[in-house]
Amino acid sequence: MSRHRWGLVGIGCLLATASFIVYWNRPPWGHSYLSTQVLEAGRPRPLAGDTRISLEFRASHQLRVDAARCNDMEGPAGLTGSQLVWPAHSLFARSNILSTVMLCNPDKPEYMAQEHWVYDLLRAHPTIEVRGDELVITKGTTEIHLLDSKIANPDRPLVDLRAP
Repeated sequence: MSRHRWGLVGIGCLLATASFIVYWNRPPWGHSYLSTQVLEAGRPRPLAGDTRISLEFRASHQLRVDAARCNDMEGPAGLTGSQLVWPAHSLFARSNILSTVMLCNPDKPEYMAQEHWVYDLLRAHPTIEVRGDELVITKGTTEIHLLDSKIANPDRPLVDLRAP
């Protein structure tokens, strides 16, 4: 094979590798995710009731979090390498995190505890890794595995309610 052809083969391999890396390490912006599993020190950590952690990485670099179906929090977010920075500081965005202020069910304090645990973890600059449709957030020995919400909770067909 001529040098020219080997050069083209080399460029083709580089492009294929680069596109693979971009796919597996794409930024999360413009995607929503729902938790599928939470691990602490390799062991499952149960979530409160039937809750799921929901993260929405808006294209505007805002992160919206619903940790226990009580309150939503939203604020500017960024990535420094693979570390989540929330709230992010910039010249154009406030560093505030906005939140609803609803008390979770007072008979179930585990919901509020879960909210605080998730918010503290996300503010502690965890590592984020996007693996195709999966997002893994890691801080120390804690891992939150999430799946793109379009796959985790796909649209369902509409039901025809007209009488026959």
